[in-house]
Amino acid sequence: MSRRKKDKASDSCLLLFILGLGGIIISTELLPIVIIGFIVFYFFRWKQISNQRRKILQSNIREIDIMNGIEFERFMAATFETMGYEVNMTSVSGDFGADLILKKDNRTIVVQAKRHNQSIGISAVQQVHAAISYYKADEAWVVTNQDYSKAAYELAQKSNIRLINRNQLIEIIVKNQEA
Repeated sequence: MSRRKKDKASDSCLLLFILGLGGIIISTELLPIVIIGFIVFYFFRWKQISNQRRKILQSNIREIDIMNGIEFERFMAATFETMGYEVNMTSVSGDFGADLILKKDNRTIVVQAKRHNQSIGISAVQQVHAAISYYKADEAWVVTNQDYSKAAYELAQKSNIRLINRNQLIEIIVKNQEA
């Protein structure tokens, strides 16, 4: 079903729901119609969201390379959710060094997601390191579609920060797509 047909179906169900709701005021005989309309509307809405999430998760590294930063953050959020993490996205600005906050097994992990065209420098490691104390996290990760500078690797090792580079990201994507 095309996106336009889905939108029309959702709109039709919403209209049916509203008309049915008005009918309740006049007659309770329309209550089953209202309930059915409500269920159908939310079914189509759930399917639409599910299809969008599936499309995001089926992205490959070439598609990731052309995403903007926010799209990459959403991709990573969906990816971590499929890995069993509870995911919260921080605000776009004023995020205090973390784009995502992951929770699993009573552990909190702050994540800096960096979608770039070149290697990632030391500043990403510094930012996510600062986020540990702000968000009271147990761990910090930086995820990128590229690689890291030598200085970034060195600081991450000294600061106990996990760096996920392009090759590791591809492994995560493949593993999630196989699951």
